Amino acid sequence: TMVHCCPWKRCSYFFLYDSSKVKEEGDPTSAGIYYFYPSQTTADQQELLCGQVAGVVCCITEISGSPPALIRLRKLKFAVQVSGEYLWALGCVIDVPDVSCKHSLDH
Repeated sequence: TMVHCCPWKRCSYFFLYDSSKVKEEGDPTSAGIYYFYPSQTTADQQELLCGQVAGVVCCITEISGSPPALIRLRKLKFAVQVSGEYLWALGCVIDVPDVSCKHSLDH
C-alpha cells in the first residue's frame, strides 16, 4: 500500500502507464493510464502528469538508449521503471533523497 511504501507521506503520486495505447499525437493520454493514485486526482491532472513523465522518458530513451531512473519536475521528482510498454512512476516531493524515491518504487 502507499502508506507502507511512503511512511513519511512525502510521496504524492503513483501510476502505471501503458505507452502502447498512446502512439499518435492525437491519441488521448487517458487511454494509456492503467492505474493512478490517488484516485481523487482530477482527470486533467492525471493526464498532465502522465503525459509529462511519459514524454520525458520517451525522449531520454530515444536520445540515450535507456530510460531514466529519476525525473525532476519543478516541485516533484518521479522514480521511473520501464518494462516493455509499461511505465511505472512514483512521484515524491523534491526534498526526498533520490535514493529513497527510487527505493520506494522498487518495493
